[in-house]
Amino acid sequence: MNDGVRWGQSTAGALVIQGLIGPVMGAVVGAVVALSLTKPERVDWGLIFLVAFIVALVLFVVLSLALGRLRRVVWGAVRMALAWVGGLRINTRKGRSRLREAGYAARSREVEDERKLSPRPRWRVTYEPGEDWIYLHNSGYWVSDVVVRADPDLFEFADGAMQGGIQGRLGGDGAGNPTGRPIQGRPTKRGEREGVTFTVSWTDQNGDAQPTGDRDDLPSTATLPSRALQPVVQPTWQIGLPRQSPGKDVLMLANGAQEFEAKNLVIDADPIYFTFVLKRELGDLEGIGGMRFVGRPTEAGRTFGVVFKVTYQDVNDEERTDYVPVEPSMNWGS
Repeated sequence: MNDGVRWGQSTAGALVIQGLIGPVMGAVVGAVVALSLTKPERVDWGLIFLVAFIVALVLFVVLSLALGRLRRVVWGAVRMALAWVGGLRINTRKGRSRLREAGYAARSREVEDERKLSPRPRWRVTYEPGEDWIYLHNSGYWVSDVVVRADPDLFEFADGAMQGGIQGRLGGDGAGNPTGRPIQGRPTKRGEREGVTFTVSWTDQNGDAQPTGDRDDLPSTATLPSRALQPVVQPTWQIGLPRQSPGKDVLMLANGAQEFEAKNLVIDADPIYFTFVLKRELGDLEGIGGMRFVGRPTEAGRTFGVVFKVTYQDVNDEERTDYVPVEPSMNWGS
């Protein structure tokens, strides 16, 4: 048993190597020297050098196989040389151009993939009726320099602008933390009825303008839903003299329908038939009730009657117009 000691490093191995290789090499060298001194014309030095090289190479290989350190140095160097030679490529100009183009294409794909993985926003719009602004909320990752656009028939930006904007960052460092900021403007009546879809663009965290034309998966819209309409109660208008505290040229516009609601009620008539003294803007009316106004019919009005026009905003803030005729036989008072 050699207890794991390599043969070339053992006592027996050293004796074999020193006892065989040394004498053999000495004998060969001595024979060559003696021949060159006694019969130099018979010495073929080219052949001697070739044989010596082959013998030295064989001895070197044998020693490298027997001695571990020499083997690692020799065959490790040979392995590295073969790997280097195997890595060489003979390439033409066209081939090099193709390799460069392939490299650029791979890099472009990597950049595009990185941009697609850019943190995304999440948009939502809120609006309180009667206010002059909307709130744009981002509950996704932050973006900057947001621009909002909408159909002008559905939404009116402040000062007649075609779009609204938010400078700086909007959003947080993670999803689920909504951040909202106002944009001046308000929906039109049609926008309140039908709803408004806003188109949003921004600059992402990579500094790229979004969305681009080939990015259909980005959340680039936010919708303000239509406002639910309440049922409208039709009024039952009558115009006549007040029963209590009548005054000169005082008339009353009365409604007999329950649950009726009107805001900013205004009464009007053709001046050919009726002349108002004051109080054409009557205010708000809820339910059954009456509102006074002051004026007198002209001669034409007494002869042919008067058609009054009543305009107001209903319970849904929609503008409405009703016409209330008064027959010429009515008692107009003093």
